[in-house]
Order: sequence, then structure tokens, then C-alpha cells
Amino acid sequence: MAVSRGADLDYLKTLPPEQAQSRRFLHEAIRDQIAVERLVRAQRRDYRAPARRKRQDAATAAQRPPAALGASDRPPEPLFVKRP
Repeated sequence: MAVSRGADLDYLKTLPPEQAQSRRFLHEAIRDQIAVERLVRAQRRDYRAPARRKRQDAATAAQRPPAALGASDRPPEPLFVKRP
């Protein structure tokens, strides 16, 4: 997560040192909590992805018509034919 809070935390310079320090700790705790929540969501998404993909593949396979033998599915014609 990119930290771009330089301008956002300028107001801390106007506060007394003890209060500014406690506010910095509070901002840091909130930033850490947000990072943890994002990490947990990403892990859940990664954990559930294979099962979701399997369900989606099964659903799309059921909707697809059976493949007909097209030109691309035929074996290639030999370039040179040996004649007996």
C-alpha cells in the first residue's frame, strides 16, 4: 500500500507534541488495520478461486454444444504421398 499521507498529516504540526504523537499512532493503527483487512480479503479470494473456477468451468461445459469435427480438427493432409 502506498503511503501518501505527507500532506494529510500536516495538521499534526499545529498540535502539542503529546497529542500529535498520539494522533500519529492512531493514524498508523488505522493504516495497519486497513492493510490487514486487505490481506485477509485477498487470501480468502485466493483460497476460494479454485472452487469457483471449477464451478464456472462445469457451468460453461454444460452450456456448450458438442464440438463438431471442423476443418481445424482434421489431421493434416500429407504433402508427399508415396505410391506403391
